[in-house]
Amino acid sequence: MTDTRIFLSPPDVSDVERKLLLAAFDSNWVAPVGPDLDAFEAQVAELVGVRHAVALTSGTAALHLALVASGAATPSWCPRSPSPRPRTR
Repeated sequence: MTDTRIFLSPPDVSDVERKLLLAAFDSNWVAPVGPDLDAFEAQVAELVGVRHAVALTSGTAALHLALVASGAATPSWCPRSPSPRPRTR
């Protein structure tokens, strides 16, 4: 067995990303929102030709928001994966 690490996705961070990361830390706008996020949402909205865009922290949050926005998030028929644990009522 070797000690060589195999990355699923090798890191690719240039000087530009490093500068942006440090600028975010220096400004104290790391989480959950800030001017970079506002600018990103505005650029995405402009790119796709809509008035607003929302950046979320996960695919789960995006699916949840899509279900709510579509009106399909009512508990009566909202699709979901089976629970791995038995539940009691």
